[in-house]
Amino acid sequence: MARPPALKLAEVLAEIRMSPSAFYRLRARGQAPRMIKLPNGELRCRRVDLDAWWEGCVQGSGVRVRPDPGVCSGIGMGPA
Repeated sequence: MARPPALKLAEVLAEIRMSPSAFYRLRARGQAPRMIKLPNGELRCRRVDLDAWWEGCVQGSGVRVRPDPGVCSGIGMGPA
């Protein structure tokens, strides 16, 4: 069985609707999805890791659907 491809950083950022600078801030705090650093320095994210991160955001915010990135990251928390 073929291994599912890992998502490129640009694909992750598009899905979570987050700027690279905000993502790197979360990553520095240990709050970003688990990433894999390739030998060439590029970052990849497995689909299961991104989905698990989303689930953690949903459970942590009390929301039952995918939250805005601001709710998940604790940045710009507004009305739900």
